[in-house]
Amino acid sequence: MIMTFICKIIKKHYLKLNKNTLNINESNIIRGIFDNLLDYILESSLTVDILSNFIDSYCVTVNNESNRKFPRTCKCPFKKWYIKMYHEISKYTRINKNIKENTEDKLDKNLKFKSKNYEIEIN
Repeated sequence: MIMTFICKIIKKHYLKLNKNTLNINESNIIRGIFDNLLDYILESSLTVDILSNFIDSYCVTVNNESNRKFPRTCKCPFKKWYIKMYHEISKYTRINKNIKENTEDKLDKNLKFKSKNYEIEIN
C-alpha cells in the first residue's frame, strides 16, 4: 500500500508538470521505485533533482484513444480442465474407432502405444 501511495504522489507530481498528459504507465513507475528510488526514500535523502531525474526516466505516457477496446483472444488453447477432458475423450474415441476398423497404423506413435494396451468390446 505504501508503494501505491508513493506511485500516486509521483504520478500527481508528473501530471502537475505536464498538464496535457492524461495517463502514465504506473507499472513502470513501481519498477523504477524498486530499482532506484527506494534507497533514497529509506535514507531520507530524496531531493528534487533525484525526483526530477526519476520522472524523466520512468514516467512514460500512455497514448490510448478513449473507449478503445480489444477483442479477447486465447493465445494458448486447451488450457481449461474441461477442454482437456474433451481432448482426452476425443483421443480415446479415435483409438476406439481405429481398433474397430483395423486401421491402427493410421494413428500417431503415442496413440499406437496406448492402443496396444487398450481393449475394446465390439457389440
